[in-house]
Amino acid sequence: MIADRPSRLDPVTLEVLRNALPAIANEMSIDLQRTSYNMMIYEIRDYCCALLDVEGRLISQNIGGVSHFVADLGVVIKDGIARYGRDGFAPGDVILMNYQRVSGQHLNNVCIYSPVFFDGELTAFAIVRAHWGDIGGMSTGFGSAAALDPWIEGLQLDSETATSADCYNGCVGDR
Repeated sequence: MIADRPSRLDPVTLEVLRNALPAIANEMSIDLQRTSYNMMIYEIRDYCCALLDVEGRLISQNIGGVSHFVADLGVVIKDGIARYGRDGFAPGDVILMNYQRVSGQHLNNVCIYSPVFFDGELTAFAIVRAHWGDIGGMSTGFGSAAALDPWIEGLQLDSETATSADCYNGCVGDR
């Protein structure tokens, strides 16, 4: 395990890492905003991008990310690890999550995360939580006052695999 390895960082390497990790989250944010078709993302910036370790602890987040989006990202990662195990992730996996029982957000706030590997070992997760304009349900946009059950509010994704190394298109839920 990487945490068990002795580490001695010289001041230059430490400074490079200290600046590189937030830069990664900021680049994720720039790419998301630039390529989005969702007005809530490219205009309102209703999202956050982050790197989390395998324990679900925050490593870095993008500048300007919605703070309450970042607050419970660790719970999402812990749930994915509980579901698939640390050995259950592979390079190329993309997981979707908006399940209210786990993430505590309304269904439109969808998390998309991928494992990050170093020397073949799972070391972190790159994650985005963004407000999707429509998630289905009985009304367009966000929920309905008439919804008496969370299942009526729209699609619930409970750590569902969107893509994986062995399935690139159309494998949601096939794990």
